[in-house]
Amino acid sequence: MFPFRHFLSVLILGTTSVGVRAADNAAPPRALRVVSSGNSFSGGSVSTFDEVVRLAGIKGASRAVYSGIGGSRVIQHWDLPDDKNVAKKALLEGNADVMTMNPIFIPDEGIAKFVKFGFGKNPKMRFAVQQSWLICDQRGTPETEVLYAKRNYNKKFDPNTRTSGDEIRKEYEPVFKALEDHVRELNKQIGREVVFIIPIGRASILLREKIVAKQAPGLDSQNALFDVRDGVRDEMCHPSNILTTLGGYCYYATIYQRSPVGLPVPQNLAKTHPAEPEKLNRLLQELAWQAVTEHPQSGVKAVR
Repeated sequence: MFPFRHFLSVLILGTTSVGVRAADNAAPPRALRVVSSGNSFSGGSVSTFDEVVRLAGIKGASRAVYSGIGGSRVIQHWDLPDDKNVAKKALLEGNADVMTMNPIFIPDEGIAKFVKFGFGKNPKMRFAVQQSWLICDQRGTPETEVLYAKRNYNKKFDPNTRTSGDEIRKEYEPVFKALEDHVRELNKQIGREVVFIIPIGRASILLREKIVAKQAPGLDSQNALFDVRDGVRDEMCHPSNILTTLGGYCYYATIYQRSPVGLPVPQNLAKTHPAEPEKLNRLLQELAWQAVTEHPQSGVKAVR
């Protein structure tokens, strides 16, 4: 059980409901102060999100802080000493409208701790948790945790052996469900929806389907989603600029509740695909918006 009862009255009296419909894209919205904690599976998407916010013409937007720890769970950011805990300091000072987190495995008690602490300082805050792709398409089981700890991955893994989106979803679903159940229970304890999901993992499957169907401009391999080091695909499936761009759009759509479709090409994607980045950029925007609006826990629905 999550210890939220002692501050429920503050939430009920002090928090307005979070809108679930996408905002009108005619004019840029108010800039939000965003605190993020994460690891190497989220850092690139967070940086791209910052650029997307600027490209969207949102003036005065600034990141309050970013707490980055390689290979970290959320609880590791919570447990940092006070003099190094930039995320907790920002929440303590009420210097945030939104906080994003990126757990590796669920449950992660750090999520609940940050939510409780943040609301104690700013009852209008929202929280968004990144739902990632899987390392080598492996489920997040205790066995996988052992592999993760030992960095003993399948170096021969080839994403291109997966030729069906349904096949990938079947493997991913237990991991997705664990986070979704965790967030659902957390919101139940709070008494309202204040914690949301950034569905990058689901968006990545949509993109892989497009690659298989040869409908992704300039992409002929699912390996294009992952980083390449010394000519070899990274064994942990760290994201390439393509996947971090997709992730950045998912962050933008979830946090600002707006479609990214039609925004200019981010710098990293332009460098990766100088020949025709506009077409790929458009596809990434559309898939991010599809994933976010189709996910019932993103807090966003497309305007009909």
